[in-house]
This record gives sequence, C-alpha cells and structure tokens, in this order.
Amino acid sequence: MRRFALVLPFAALFAASQAVADTTPQTAATATAAGLATVAVEVKRVQPGKGMVYISLCTEQEFLRRCGFRQKTESSADRVSVTFEGVPPGRYAASAWQDIGDDREMRRGMFGEPLEPLGSSRDAVGMMGPPSFEDAAFDVAGGTIAQSFSLR
Repeated sequence: MRRFALVLPFAALFAASQAVADTTPQTAATATAAGLATVAVEVKRVQPGKGMVYISLCTEQEFLRRCGFRQKTESSADRVSVTFEGVPPGRYAASAWQDIGDDREMRRGMFGEPLEPLGSSRDAVGMMGPPSFEDAAFDVAGGTIAQSFSLR
C-alpha cells in the first residue's frame, strides 16, 4: 500500500499544468501602477521540437493544484522563456514540464513517476516525490523578477 502513496504526489504536481488558460495579461504599465510584478521564467534543457512546454506560476495554496498563472510555448530551442504579467506581491513557485508525447498528458511509469522532463524553480528536487513549495519558492515584491531552472 505504501508504494501507491508515491503515485499521488507526482500525479498532483502536474495535473494543474495540463490545462492552460488563454488569458489576456494586463499591460506592463497597468501592472506596475497597481503594484503588480512581472515574472520572467526561463526553462533550460528543453528538447527542441519535441512537444509543448507547459509552465505554471503558483502560490503556496495553488502548489500541486491548478495554478493561477499558466502558459505554454513551443519547444523551439534548448531554452524557452515566458513572461507572467500582473503578478501580485507574494511568495511563488514555478514549475514546467515538456510534453514529449505531444498528447497533453504527463506520461507516468508503473509507480506514477514522471516519464517526461519536468522541473521547478530554484532547481528544487523532491525525494521520492515532487519538491516542497518551500524548496521551490521565491518572493515577488514588484518590478521584474527573473527565474531560471532546468528540466530533468
């Protein structure tokens, strides 16, 4: 029974990343005036030309669930970047995964472990499951914040 406990954290980590909303972000001028930030996320070690890269920016309450900020981008190079505008001040974690199978689903192994590349901000890695929010978290206070991490 214990081995199935490991499946659920992996499944939850990227369930939120699979549905990507089409939202129109605020303009940078409007966001800055309102005290909101811009978070630029660079994802490295992408396999070019092999499916979309899904990137999420989450608060602690959203972490491992459906995140409020989500984007997807083509895997056109070994590094991809997205920008989240209109981010309120707070503590956030970013995560990304590459849909190598191009089927909009995270493929998993027999015990629920991810079979497609994934990563988290601060290059946080969990032991026998996803990283903790605290390991991946960073502060957003305003202005522009840059985060860079690699897929594994």
